[in-house]
Amino acid sequence: MKKTILAIALLCLLAPACKKYQYGPYFALATKKQRVEGTWRIDSAINTAGSDIAGTFASYRFAFKKGGDTQIEFLPSTGGGVDTLFGEWGLEEEHDILVWKDLIGDTTGFYYIRNERFDILRLTGQEFWLTDKYNTYLYLSPE
Repeated sequence: MKKTILAIALLCLLAPACKKYQYGPYFALATKKQRVEGTWRIDSAINTAGSDIAGTFASYRFAFKKGGDTQIEFLPSTGGGVDTLFGEWGLEEEHDILVWKDLIGDTTGFYYIRNERFDILRLTGQEFWLTDKYNTYLYLSPE
């Protein structure tokens, strides 16, 4: 039993996927980048007043592709059809921060700016929890 615990501890020291986020997971076989890759939607968004503002993001779809490309689709608040933004995504500061950079497209009516940063609170294959610069908690799930 002691050998197993020692082996897991050693593996966590050597594997970057074992770094703990505030809400876990405490161990994962996939790398952090692999866990981010995919298409996500916002299920819940809790602002500092405690209100769920998920309706603001009901149409948003975030595609984080292998290699760093991103595609964000949303219905602008100004009306009209679906807008699509293209850019790059990455992980910074020991993979604790999600960023998207240099979004190209019409950001009129888009909630965020072209270069945005989010603190990662939890990252699994089925849960992606973030906080934005307004301290809104975003709870994402795979599309």
